[in-house]
Amino acid sequence: MCYTMSVHKHVYASGFLYHLPTEQILLQQPITRDASPSAWNMFGGESLRGEDAQTAFRRIMYDHIKIRLEPKRLFPVYDYMPDANHIVHYVFYAEVKRLYTFPSYDKGTLSWFTFKKVAKLGLAPQVKQDVMISERVIGAQARSNLA
Repeated sequence: MCYTMSVHKHVYASGFLYHLPTEQILLQQPITRDASPSAWNMFGGESLRGEDAQTAFRRIMYDHIKIRLEPKRLFPVYDYMPDANHIVHYVFYAEVKRLYTFPSYDKGTLSWFTFKKVAKLGLAPQVKQDVMISERVIGAQARSNLA
């Protein structure tokens, strides 16, 4: 007898919006269970059944801030497996044409930051690393576009 097992591998997708003219990124400061603000963070979450990382990130951004990201404006940064749970973590950024404002965000606070200001925020070490690597990837892409 032959048994086939269909295993869906979840991925974790995270990232931020990037406004090229001002070189700013959009981060969130979620509210904790006790209603106090937590550290600044990127947007992220796990994939649903059948979603690839890019589709998951697009859905997550829509769920959080109701923005539909164009696939051609979404760029991968890198991926890694942070721990033994075997969930691959993908980091993306999405270029946007304008600095969106969000009059109400019931999950916390949203704010645009330059990379220089982000370096001064209290971020978790992995988030700090993800943002730092994203800045390098964005810079390399900008230099490539100039060539």
